Amino acid sequence: MKRLAFQLAAAMLLLVQPLVPALAQSQQITSSHLEAARAVVISSGIERSFDAVVPSLFTQVREQLVTRPELTKDMEEIIAKISPELEARKSEMVDQAARIYASQIPEADLKEIGAFFTSAAGKRYVSSQPAILQELFLKMQDWQQTLSAAVVERIRAEMRARGKEF
Repeated sequence: MKRLAFQLAAAMLLLVQPLVPALAQSQQITSSHLEAARAVVISSGIERSFDAVVPSLFTQVREQLVTRPELTKDMEEIIAKISPELEARKSEMVDQAARIYASQIPEADLKEIGAFFTSAAGKRYVSSQPAILQELFLKMQDWQQTLSAAVVERIRAEMRARGKEF
């Protein structure tokens, strides 16, 4: 579940990242604007999507370590030692996300959005997101498979109409 949230957040950030330099040049972001954006990133649950990054990195390191099992104990000790330091760096990504939001959404709107996320309804919305995203992800997979089969069938029909087998 955390991995799904991380992947969705990463995809969103990758999609808007190329736009950030141009937008940043066209508008100066004030500290209050950035703070409003940061509040939205935190209260909306986007910040939680970054929680899976460090554990995921450590999992990748452990998987690479399979070829050197004699280093496992040392690696686990090192991971335990550096984990808090890396977790503390999550704020770097929160700041980047806040800059992206601030570059896209006016400060007044961010304040309204932040107010929603701190309201009772907003908190329920945020708490329901993991379950909603999980279900949506499964529905998207089903839809993609159905659509893929329809595309293949349509191409086959068009090929047959042209006298070709596919």
